[in-house]
Amino acid sequence: MSGLFQSSFVVGSFDADALGEMRPNALVRRLQEAADGHARQHQLAVDQLLATGRTWVLREFHFRVHRVPRFQEVCRVTTWASARSAGLRAVRDFVMESHSGETLAVATSLWLMLDTTRWKLIRLPQEVFAMVNPDPEPVVEPLELGEVQEDTRGPLEVEVHWLDVDFNGHVNNARYLDWMLAAIPDSQWSQQRMIAMGIDFQAEARPGDHLWVRGQPDPNQPHAYHTRIDHASGKALVRGSSWWEARA
Repeated sequence: MSGLFQSSFVVGSFDADALGEMRPNALVRRLQEAADGHARQHQLAVDQLLATGRTWVLREFHFRVHRVPRFQEVCRVTTWASARSAGLRAVRDFVMESHSGETLAVATSLWLMLDTTRWKLIRLPQEVFAMVNPDPEPVVEPLELGEVQEDTRGPLEVEVHWLDVDFNGHVNNARYLDWMLAAIPDSQWSQQRMIAMGIDFQAEARPGDHLWVRGQPDPNQPHAYHTRIDHASGKALVRGSSWWEARA
């Protein structure tokens, strides 16, 4: 099987925002669906791994947008397991293109494999390396994340429900992204367009947990915004930074 996996999709109404542009969380979901398709070819999708007492968890996700896809646009995602994968760290890269081959977005991600009986990290099994593409060069370098020093809007409180969790029984990484984006003011969305984001997933949350989502513009970078999600106990769960450009 090839080290490259490709899938196509049409930007649906559920992917698009009020301006007809693909939302960042929809873009990330489309990339991860391609990753699942590639892993499934190798019997390494999450549901397949769970049957063997193992699973994947996402540790980092970084993406840059060259041009935002629009409603009803046909897009193609190419993904591969990077040759930078080793030891405990599985690195996966992505390129999203238009039907004509224009690069729309690029992304890199870091995944870890867990033993579900002990909920402990394990070294990557040999079958992971059957997915590897020989080119070790990243399509995008991991982004340097900032910190939320002061929440300028007041925190958004979230209670985790059953519909927020995935096969692993904890909050799905894309759901965290939904909440982080909700912490960004509407005025920012209407006046600017997100062009890059990095996310660091540090701990898990489960149904019944109460979370606080906080956000703050970077005081030193006018086009940067930082967000974080904490457990009500104070434990840090997720942090992220995004970069923006003014709309035309």
